[in-house]
Amino acid sequence: MVFRGWGYNALKRVSTDKVAFVISTGIFVILHCPAYFIGFALHGTFDWAGIISQIVAALIWGLVFCYLLKKSNTLLNPIIAHTFYDLLCLLIIG
Repeated sequence: MVFRGWGYNALKRVSTDKVAFVISTGIFVILHCPAYFIGFALHGTFDWAGIISQIVAALIWGLVFCYLLKKSNTLLNPIIAHTFYDLLCLLIIG
């Protein structure tokens, strides 16, 4: 709701659709990585494989969620997709 409902739509009002698409997805990616920086602060090393896989996954899914919002013009579709993704991760990892 933050990245698509507020971020994308607010950016779209003051920029082009493509710029809003890229910036909102970029912020989505950046804000999905803080745990790795906490690990660096505590242990002094980065989990590079974890960081790269998190960035790639957040980038791909961020683009998918933004695309779903653009095509459907409702937040419901990206919310359902994100919920499905989170549940799938829990089933695979947990």
